[in-house]
Amino acid sequence: MRGVVAHLRTPSGRDFLPGEAIARDVLLRVGVSVAALHRRRLRRTTFVGITGSGGKTSTKELVAAVLGSELRGTKSPGAENRLSDVGRTILRTRADDDYCVAEVATWRPGTIAEIAHLLRPQIGVVTNVGIEHFKQTMVRHVVCVRVCTGASG
Repeated sequence: MRGVVAHLRTPSGRDFLPGEAIARDVLLRVGVSVAALHRRRLRRTTFVGITGSGGKTSTKELVAAVLGSELRGTKSPGAENRLSDVGRTILRTRADDDYCVAEVATWRPGTIAEIAHLLRPQIGVVTNVGIEHFKQTMVRHVVCVRVCTGASG
């Protein structure tokens, strides 16, 4: 690998093809833009964002089950909770859906704010704040404020 400035691997450990990382980033931005446009059209739908250190998927499934007993809606599939996953969940949401429940992950500072900006939830649920988030910010109160408001920093 002589002369290589950066050697990138996919999350599965496969080497990126030349230009693949750039193309993926561009496609992500285009997809997020399309999802944001669709989200602005869904004024009647109530969006619920669920985040926390643990229990996100179970909480999302329970909330969707309760809402689904009386209302029509969408939820993020499985444990899909990154920006691209939330964008796809928004795009699956129909104009006549009453609710959309999305799981929101955080893996670096600012990701909750980025996803919250796209999702624009009317309701936010924090399951818990564990030590991994505490280490990132050093103050639990700041973590809760950031998670609950979608603020970055």
